[in-house]
Amino acid sequence: MPAKIKMENTPTKTDHKPVKAWKEKVIIPTYEVGKPEKALKLLMQRQFHPWEGGEGEGKLHGVQENDKILYQGLALLKIKKKREAEAIFHKLIQYGKEHMYDEFKIDYFAVSLPDLLIWEEDLHLKNRMHCHYLIALGELGLGNFEMAIQKFEEVLHTDRYHTGAVLHKSLAQQIQSRLHYL
Repeated sequence: MPAKIKMENTPTKTDHKPVKAWKEKVIIPTYEVGKPEKALKLLMQRQFHPWEGGEGEGKLHGVQENDKILYQGLALLKIKKKREAEAIFHKLIQYGKEHMYDEFKIDYFAVSLPDLLIWEEDLHLKNRMHCHYLIALGELGLGNFEMAIQKFEEVLHTDRYHTGAVLHKSLAQQIQSRLHYL
């Protein structure tokens, strides 16, 4: 059996470092210092675990996984693969629009449930919020900052502590304000 290699700055089950911190301390700075290929490689190699929200079975569930998709697209843009990047951003938008009004039932036999307050949650509202978030990420990637900000605000109207929406709305506003000065 091959030896397991721990990637530099990659959280493990034993250290429980949050994915957000890993993304903010490793991925974003790597991308921003002009190493998008390395950022993309790190994202592609990173295994997101169930305790981090990473058991999506190929679905677009979990904030961390969706952020990963956005940053993959941004890294592709940086290495001049615009068509591939835009396809990623359009998939986020398409998924959000197609699943905005999905009907859900709780699977009581699921290995893990996303929240402990399952009895009090409006799953339909949570799904719509998640879909707005996906659309916002896609619009942000495409450079449609006004639309991205509007969608992030829709998420924050429902959950003002949604970390991804707060972070990415701020990013969109910063980029937008810089573009106005150009």
